[in-house]
Amino acid sequence: MMRLLFCLSVAAAALGSMLGCSSPAVAEAEKPPVVASPEAGKAQELAAQGTKIMTDPKLKPSEKYPQALELYRQALALDPENAEARGNKAMIESIYKSMGRPVPGEGS
Repeated sequence: MMRLLFCLSVAAAALGSMLGCSSPAVAEAEKPPVVASPEAGKAQELAAQGTKIMTDPKLKPSEKYPQALELYRQALALDPENAEARGNKAMIESIYKSMGRPVPGEGS
């Protein structure tokens, strides 16, 4: 039954597209891809590098969290909307604060 509904919805979308009256989902899929700015791309690379360091089991917490935090800050300087950098930066800062320890690099 589910397969039949899927096939019917695909056929309806294809027919609508041929007739020039496509559905919103088809129209969305036909939009050109959004090209990220070079800054956003670099920010994403920095955020991914920070996450790789933050989750590296070979590094001690005293090594990996300050390094990751700095990479997230660099990413956010390029792209303040980078969700990975924003979320992980907030998480690391929250952990330091909850332990009553100063956040590395804060205030500098």
